[in-house]
Amino acid sequence: MKTFLTVCSLIAVVVFVGAQVPKKVAPPPWGQIRLLYRERIEDVNTYLKSLSTEEMLTAARQACREVQEDTQEYREAPKWAVAEFHCIICLRFYFDKVDRDMGGAALLKIVGDQSEPHLLRRAMISRMWETDVPFDGEFQAYVSKNEAKVTAVLTNILKGRDDDAMVRKEAMQCLGVRLGRQVSEIIRSDPNMRETLKEKRKHTSRVIRANELVRSGEVSLTEETMKALEPVEARTIAYVKLLGAIVADDENEPEELRKEARRRLEIWRRSRLTGLDDEVEKALQQAAG
Repeated sequence: MKTFLTVCSLIAVVVFVGAQVPKKVAPPPWGQIRLLYRERIEDVNTYLKSLSTEEMLTAARQACREVQEDTQEYREAPKWAVAEFHCIICLRFYFDKVDRDMGGAALLKIVGDQSEPHLLRRAMISRMWETDVPFDGEFQAYVSKNEAKVTAVLTNILKGRDDDAMVRKEAMQCLGVRLGRQVSEIIRSDPNMRETLKEKRKHTSRVIRANELVRSGEVSLTEETMKALEPVEARTIAYVKLLGAIVADDENEPEELRKEARRRLEIWRRSRLTGLDDEVEKALQQAAG
């Protein structure tokens, strides 16, 4: 995302150039990465490439704990953004050193482990749906291949009232975005939809919304497409019900999380999945009540 990359540029100036060296020097490998960024930036990649995958993960953990615990140095940008930026640095060459399946499984284990730094877990969830650097492509390829496992981990996080609210919010966003993309990919690959879009683009420059074509009956999806949508629709209904339960629980759920759940429900209104309408309206009524 361009916005995130802009934030990263600001963080780089603040943390590695403009900020003072903290009184308590972080141990290697994170301490060495910080030192090189300040004094010999041309050697950073060489050092990062020399690290093992476990050392890279250790560096990411150290960086996130440092951001989490420091109340002075990291005040120029949101802590989650600083931690995410640091993680991208530490894990830049991660998938160069490990098989995608093995490396992805290790990252997913971190995401689901409440004993790990919550800023690290949140950063890893964000890399499941945002795309800025090569690391993201490799991790998201693992996520797509293991959609059921990933959905289960993120759903458990979202259900866990004792988990960190920031991590739960990112899990909510990741699940919603990934479900929406899956629906979009399936529908746009439908032969009837492809043909209709092709024809319409010849006569207009405006944005053509596939969900409007489906809901209006202008495009009838093939039987194969409808079957392909069934498991995604089932996962989305479960997601919507979970959002409804969160917005309705004003006694136990943080207000910020309830607001995000309500916003996500509004996004699913009049989606391409017409079978979702009743569940979304029911969940929104819970929010209004």
